[in-house]
Amino acid sequence: MTKTFLSLIMLLTYINGVNAQQMATLINESFSFESTILSDDREIWVHTPKIEENSLDNSQSIFPVIYVLDGEHNFLNVVGISQALARASLMPNVIVVGISGLHREYDYSPTYINVDYMKTGGGPNFLSFLSNELVPYINKEYPSSNHNTIVGHSIGAMFALYTLVEDTTDVFNNYLAISPSLWWDNQSLALSWRDKLNRQSFKKSKLTFVTMANEATLDGDGEIMHNQYLQLKTDVKNSTNFKIDYLDLFEEDHLSTVTPAVHNGFKFLFQNWNIDHHYSSNNFSNLKKALESLSEIYNFNVAPDYAQLVNMGRYYYEQKKYKIAIDIYEFGLITYAEGLQINGFAAQAYLKDGQTEKAKEYFNKGLRIAISKQSPMTSWFEDQLKEF
Repeated sequence: MTKTFLSLIMLLTYINGVNAQQMATLINESFSFESTILSDDREIWVHTPKIEENSLDNSQSIFPVIYVLDGEHNFLNVVGISQALARASLMPNVIVVGISGLHREYDYSPTYINVDYMKTGGGPNFLSFLSNELVPYINKEYPSSNHNTIVGHSIGAMFALYTLVEDTTDVFNNYLAISPSLWWDNQSLALSWRDKLNRQSFKKSKLTFVTMANEATLDGDGEIMHNQYLQLKTDVKNSTNFKIDYLDLFEEDHLSTVTPAVHNGFKFLFQNWNIDHHYSSNNFSNLKKALESLSEIYNFNVAPDYAQLVNMGRYYYEQKKYKIAIDIYEFGLITYAEGLQINGFAAQAYLKDGQTEKAKEYFNKGLRIAISKQSPMTSWFEDQLKEF
């Protein structure tokens, strides 16, 4: 490997503490994880979304997890981008776990290569650390749904692909590989992985996103990365239980590529999360099926959006399809038992359907909640009850 390209890879190892103050505002906890498998410690950073009790904006209390290699460099990016996409309903709220790249060349390299400037070949051991120590720890100590995504850049991206191809424990669901070092070990890994990805079966559905920056402009090894990436795009297509997509980021360099890669990668890896489109047809049956499917994928009960559920119920109410409106509101009350609008509209739908006692029950319930919250809707519920 030439010196120019090596310097870019090694640069990630030495950039430390640049955004320490920014990092502190996004980290809920940082700690040194004592690994028996690695016979060493690794610094870990964790961001957990805030859970607002009784909030109608955040019914989610258990979260998928994103594991970020080279966490000291990429943690902030991943937290910020995931938060922005979650606010746009393009992905769920997630826990982000950053893992220090203390011995990255050794930890992330799947095979030994005979070079005198770094120790290599610790990939299998590091995968065992993730599968048998860190992921179980996060699942135990944090509100994790055990739906896991791994994010790697450069040699870390090579490790992400290694986990996709070689991991028999099936610990990860999603893989984001940003400019993977496909030159490694005289390209033998890239060649063997293409073959394995095309013929092996996966235990469960997986999503993979691979990007490549302008590595071809760097030197011989960068050109190998570029060419192997193009060959991967040509040779490895989607199968029934494996979905992969690629993004050419040839206008970015080896370091600037991380931000657009993470942004576009998460939009692909969490593509099924865009719940908004499930409401567009006002088809309640399709909505329930979509939420059930998402709940199965992400290992937690995926709740409907409060405002959109209320609007769907009003749509059927205005169509005088009161029983469907009642079904929608009762479905919503499973999650949003104290929602004032949904209680009030459910009462109105029951009243129109001729179920007077049920309507009175929900108006009274709404009034109690409104009083307890000192809500302006208190007078509205009082006015509705005057009709009985």
